[in-house]
Amino acid sequence: EVDYFASQGIITLAFVNSRSFVAHRPGGKRKLYGTNPMAFGFPRKDGVLPLVWDQASSAMARGEIQLYQRDGLSLPEGVAIDRHGNPTTSPEEALEGGAQLPFGDHKGSMIAMMVELLAAGLTGSQFSFEAADNIDEKYDEYNPNGPTNHGEVILLIDPGNNNNYLTRCEMLFERILEEEGTRLPSSRRYANRLKTPSEGVYIP
Repeated sequence: EVDYFASQGIITLAFVNSRSFVAHRPGGKRKLYGTNPMAFGFPRKDGVLPLVWDQASSAMARGEIQLYQRDGLSLPEGVAIDRHGNPTTSPEEALEGGAQLPFGDHKGSMIAMMVELLAAGLTGSQFSFEAADNIDEKYDEYNPNGPTNHGEVILLIDPGNNNNYLTRCEMLFERILEEEGTRLPSSRRYANRLKTPSEGVYIP
């Protein structure tokens, strides 16, 4: 959504909760929050594609942990705890009874809580722990692979006819890119969009 709205000149923020996978910090041992991603879209001037980013509030996306498990790799420290609340670098222990950790410890936990309150508390949708506790009515059992009953909040800011802010914001982008090795969020995804139709996608 943020990509679409930002391309229409609307500053956009989106917050989504999910089934619980992430422990509260400090002190929490059980899964309470979802990975609770957030996304941001910001228009650019002169037809340049908008700046867009999205990220989870967990230290690592759940899909990444599954890739580590598939490839037989150990997780970085600070990503997960086991079912007893002990730090672990084992993808199996993280996924099977353990919990993920928020990025930045308590700071990420507060962001996960904010997403939870906006996406579930404000909208009346299920909190992440409620979604995880749900019983799949169709099969009369918990379905860990089923869709999550979650909420979403999208905030739209319309700057109206004021385009002066776009010129000013380009100053920041230019300052960032002055340093070698830097790039703006979404630049890589836009490059991939251009080459994928002709080059395809490599699947190992």
